[in-house]
Amino acid sequence: QKKLTVNHARIFAATTGVTGVGSLLLCNPLTSGLALFNLALYTSIYTPMKQKQPFNTWVGAVVGAIPPMIGWAACTGGAELGSWVIGGLLAFWQMPHFMALSYALK
Repeated sequence: QKKLTVNHARIFAATTGVTGVGSLLLCNPLTSGLALFNLALYTSIYTPMKQKQPFNTWVGAVVGAIPPMIGWAACTGGAELGSWVIGGLLAFWQMPHFMALSYALK
């Protein structure tokens, strides 16, 4: 049985990351920049923190709030108040959602 090597996984991740962020550049630079920021935040901070810090949940709330902001930026080309409202709602929703799930699994 063949397994995926770490090197192959890194190549795949880099290829899909560059392709995704690059293709969003066709929409506008803000959309691409938000995607790049979220990719960096997820891979460089959130994922390593999962094994070491309970604070990772707060970082994960930000990571989860950015995709709707990316969509907003792709549609409007900007980051107007509505974008921040929807992102903020998602970020603040993450903690009670996480706590309810963790309490149920306790």
